[in-house]
Amino acid sequence: MKRWMFFVCGSVLLTAAGCRVPCIDYQANITSEPPGARVEINEDVVGTTPCTVTICGLRERFFRVHSTIKAFLADPNEPVQTKFFRRRTLIPYNLHFEMAKRPGGPGFDSKPPARRSRE
Repeated sequence: MKRWMFFVCGSVLLTAAGCRVPCIDYQANITSEPPGARVEINEDVVGTTPCTVTICGLRERFFRVHSTIKAFLADPNEPVQTKFFRRRTLIPYNLHFEMAKRPGGPGFDSKPPARRSRE
């Protein structure tokens, strides 16, 4: 009985330790036109454009979790620009926000992309 319990406990610990996904830090440059936009990643303020941010990812530069990157101008009347990234999509080296674009225009993301159905 003791050997069986030792085997089960050891297996659970090894499995739990092996299931952790390592985090690799990647650098991404974020710019905007005009410069000076506040940048948030997953609702954490990370800087003001232009800036270089560190994003935790998987091997081969993939996002580890679904992520949202937002850019805000100081004027509260200006629209917030948002870019959505799904887990296991490529982390961009450079990300640019055109703050002069209005909602509904080309290149303006107002909601996350719809999931594709598996048909």
